[in-house]
Parts: sequence; structure tokens; C-alpha cells
Amino acid sequence: MPGSQIKDMPAHKIGRLWKFQISEVDEWVRGGGASSAANPERADGCR
Repeated sequence: MPGSQIKDMPAHKIGRLWKFQISEVDEWVRGGGASSAANPERADGCR
């Protein structure tokens, strides 16, 4: 999650790695967390 592209996404940083617990991510998505995240344009022009 470099640069905090997705704010408030449930994740835990262990060393250089980001770890996600699937149940926490599922709950976050169902709660609308994914729709409230910023949607920056990708470098390749796709959205």
C-alpha cells in the first residue's frame, strides 16, 4: 500500500511486506470502503 493509495484499508505491515486478513478486507469492501477510496488514474491510462 505504498503512498496510501487506498486509505483505511485493513492491512498490517510486517517489515517490507503488507499482510491482509481476508475477513477484514471482505468486511471493508462490504461496508463500502472500496468505493470511498480515491481512484487515481493509472500510469497506463486505464482506470
